[in-house]
Amino acid sequence: MNQSTERSKSPDGWEWYSVSPILTRYILKEFLKLFGIALLGLLSISLLVEFFEKIDDFIEHHATADIIIEYFIFFIPKVIFYGIPMAILLSTLLTLGILARNSELVAMKSAGVSLYSVAMPILSVAFLVSILSFFFNETLFSPANQRLSYIKDVKIKKKPQNAFFQQNKVWMRGKDNTIINIDLLNPEGENLYGVTIYKFDKRFNLTERVDAKELRWNGEQWIFINGKVRSFPLTGAVNERDFDAIYYDFPERPENLQKVEKKSEEMNIVELYNYIQRLKTAGFNIVKHMVDMHSKISFAFVSFVMALFGIPFSFRGGRSEGIVIGIVASIVIAFFYWIIFSLGISFGKTGMFPPVFAAWVGNLLFGAAGLYMFLNVKQ
Repeated sequence: MNQSTERSKSPDGWEWYSVSPILTRYILKEFLKLFGIALLGLLSISLLVEFFEKIDDFIEHHATADIIIEYFIFFIPKVIFYGIPMAILLSTLLTLGILARNSELVAMKSAGVSLYSVAMPILSVAFLVSILSFFFNETLFSPANQRLSYIKDVKIKKKPQNAFFQQNKVWMRGKDNTIINIDLLNPEGENLYGVTIYKFDKRFNLTERVDAKELRWNGEQWIFINGKVRSFPLTGAVNERDFDAIYYDFPERPENLQKVEKKSEEMNIVELYNYIQRLKTAGFNIVKHMVDMHSKISFAFVSFVMALFGIPFSFRGGRSEGIVIGIVASIVIAFFYWIIFSLGISFGKTGMFPPVFAAWVGNLLFGAAGLYMFLNVKQ
């Protein structure tokens, strides 16, 4: 055996050949170079498409250059997160396709290097990228999405910021110098929990505070349940009265409250999990949010699945077909994966699939198919 390979035998009798560090570095160098080019290309195309889609909004709302630049800065993490799996797939197919076109795969096989061993460095990097994608989503992607929504609605479209979140609680600025704090807002917006309303006069003196354990929408107005009303006159003692159920002037309608609900993509897994637990305790349907939570984990590992599924295509292509097959196969594979992934999420949110299965069905199908083809590649 020459210096580039080393034979080993697994317990089941299969023979594997480990690749020398020099060959491993060569494969990784080509792979990472193409990965960077692919990701940069996807990023450039996405930014260009987004610019032309949003240019009418920028012009209509007279967005300044600094706001437009800020918008695209916070748009980049979204492109990177969703573009990484496609870049991994494309760089996998192109790397092995170029090696095949240059007869380097044939030379490796002649030297005793198995195709499994050639693929291992790529699979290792793809798995590492998947792990990093998960932490990228938790630390950068979710906050960037929240900031992106703020820039789009408040800075560009000049909508008033009537609500913001602090420790998963909603703070709203209501009409007539009113500030509203909501501990839990259910997805339909027709039930509110842990509500406190502060009323101020024109000099911003607190005149009234209303605390209610729950607010229910009866189709026309809100019913305040189990709470207390405190009045703060400029002179005299504070007036308090408890109530079991009263009608109170609260002008926000359910459809308006739905707009201030924090989206799943704007929360990390810890925030989403805590929100789900609060909804569950309040007795609301949590299926939709459970699917969103599991999909955050499953999508991070699409990169590894794409590499595993893409490798057999490269090994089966001929010398002159590697690059062409790489580009075409990347588009086709990504297209069909996204269809299955989207269908799984849709079926999960309607209750047809369990949340975990709905989020992982795409990875399971493509991963199983990729593993089967990978293990049956002719050496």
